[in-house]
Amino acid sequence: LVDYVSQSGTSAGIAAAGFALSERELVPVTYDKNDFLYALPQYYDKTKGGDLTLYFRSRDDVKKRKVEVFADGKLLKGKKYSRIVPGEMEVLNFDPEKEDFTGITVVMSPYG
Repeated sequence: LVDYVSQSGTSAGIAAAGFALSERELVPVTYDKNDFLYALPQYYDKTKGGDLTLYFRSRDDVKKRKVEVFADGKLLKGKKYSRIVPGEMEVLNFDPEKEDFTGITVVMSPYG
């Protein structure tokens, strides 16, 4: 089966309906393209609030890496991985909180 296709389709449909029906306050989600092939979503809607499910793939086969998510420099979520490979989509769930922030950054770095 393809990674998270049904779940992603449902999220996309909900987001499309929200876009059509209301105003949004979008905050960009950025990442280093040297470390990640991609990270999704590209924006977090602060007016919607609630949990954010971040999907990403690494650019290379890497070992002993931690992936951390920051909102304006404040650590929101971190997870250590013994190995990350481009062929497998990874997922992080977290709540960006209702704080006032202007951007979300995803960072990968070695540990150990």
